[in-house]
Formats: sequence, structure tokens, C-alpha cells
Amino acid sequence: MRRFPRVAVLLPTYNGSRFIGAQLDSILAQTVTDLIIVTRDDGSSDSTREVVQDYARRQPDRFHVVVADGRNLGPGGSFSLLMQYVLERRSQLGLEPLRVLLCDQDDVWDSRKVERELEALFKLESRFPGLPALVHSDLSVVAADLTPIAGSFLAYHGLDGNRNDLRNLIFSNTVTGCSALLNESLLRKALPVPEDAMMHDWWLALVAAAFGHIGFLPERLVQYRQHDHNTLGAREYQPRKLFSKTTWQRLWQKNPDPMLFAVARQAETFRARYGKELSRSDRLTLGLASRLRTDSFLLQRVLFRLLRF
Repeated sequence: MRRFPRVAVLLPTYNGSRFIGAQLDSILAQTVTDLIIVTRDDGSSDSTREVVQDYARRQPDRFHVVVADGRNLGPGGSFSLLMQYVLERRSQLGLEPLRVLLCDQDDVWDSRKVERELEALFKLESRFPGLPALVHSDLSVVAADLTPIAGSFLAYHGLDGNRNDLRNLIFSNTVTGCSALLNESLLRKALPVPEDAMMHDWWLALVAAAFGHIGFLPERLVQYRQHDHNTLGAREYQPRKLFSKTTWQRLWQKNPDPMLFAVARQAETFRARYGKELSRSDRLTLGLASRLRTDSFLLQRVLFRLLRF
């Protein structure tokens, strides 16, 4: 079997005692064994910290527990902190070159997840040396007890994992963070993740698409657990009929879509940070996307449709 270099698994935790043991077991059962789980608790009030500490005591060479400072950062802030943490301590952690897996506390990984994603990442890095690279996979959707809900997370959301170009990613994130593997070049380019980023994984995908490359594996390498306490959760995609009553009602409603406001803020922030390095076409698309911050719902939807096609 091929020998792989050490990889960091970034695992923020928060009130996850119900499921975190199963996730840790699935990480420790990977075919790639040289993994270090870098974890930080975000202020849990249950027994999550004790569960993690018990695993760390039993396998100290597989865990690096970041001492919490009492702050509750939320999922995006927690991942951002851990990414910066391992980047600054990559030598100490034996992570040169640095490659990072993002991990949610309540999922279950296929035993070959790390191996398959590393193989794909190495191919990208071989073809495009020195550039930011991100690999992600499809997932299956399961209930709290792991009963199947949907065979494909992306199809369940009405997404195409191969649509990884910047123009598409500005408006729709196809990269699910808990399935993603990142290289050091991407972290250096993307960090710090700004407050206006909708989520850390969306920001990372934008940077990878703009300055590097994204690889997609259609295999379902993660069981995405759907339960009452998911931060976002999986919702089944329901295509709207063009002339349905609800569509016409939405066209004439007074309130613009807050989701598109957030997309506009993120696009504006991305253009402000990287504009001088982007192509004229990408700057134009981002500039138009930032205009989605309009008080007219109808104008917002028209502009959105024009930009999407």
C-alpha cells in the first residue's frame, strides 16, 4: 500500500457528545493511518470535551487538543481558527507540506475517504504544482440512527459537484466542507476567512476556483447525519414551476431575498481582497453580483437570473 504523508483532521466540537464517538471511530479506522486530529471545543455544556479527552488519552499520538479560551466562535469561526492554528504550527505537528481535512462532529466517514481524496489531491498538485487545490466528494444523507434518507447529498440539494467554476460558485456553493481536503497553498491564499463570508467552506471554494483547481469525487465518502441540531442541515431540492402561483407571488412581494444579500456581501468582499489578481471577466461578475443588494425583489431576481445563465 502507498505510504501517505501525515494529514491534519480539523474537528471543532460543540455539544456533540451524542454522535462524536462514532465520528472519531470512523476517522481512526481510515486506511490512511498517519492522521492527527486537531480539535477544539467551542464551549460545550454536555460531555463532548470528556469524550474527546478520553480518546486523546488512549491514543495521544493521534490527537492534538487545542486549549479553549472560553470563546464561542460558531462553526465558521471555529474552523477558521483551527486552519490558522495548524498553518502556524505545521512544523511542530509534523505537517510539512500541510494538507488539511475538514470534519464535522456528527458524520461518519467511509474507511477509504482520506485515501481516495489524497490520491485525487496528489494528481491535482502534480498537474498544477504550487497552486491552491481542493478536493471534495459527494455524501449520502442519513438519519440520526444512520437510516438512509438520500443516496446523494448533492442531488438531494439539486447541485452538480462538477460545477466548480468561479462564476457558478459565486452564487451557489457546491463544496460541502465536511467532505473537503485542502492543501497549504489554498490555506495561505484564503486565510483569514472574513466575517462577510457566508461559510468557511464557501470562501475556500471561491479561492480555489479563482486561483487554483477543484477536484470532485462522485463517490459518497461521508454519511451526512441529518438530525435536530444540525447547524444547516440537508433539505430536499424542490424545483419551482416557472408559472406557479407561488413564483408570481414571490416576484411581486416587497421584500428582497436575504440570501442574495449575503451572496452580494461575500462577492463584494472577495472582489475587494483579490480584485487586482482577478481577470477582468471575474471582476465584472463579482461587481454585478454585489449589486444584488437591492431593495427591489424583482430587480434582484432578474439580475440573479442574468448572472446565472
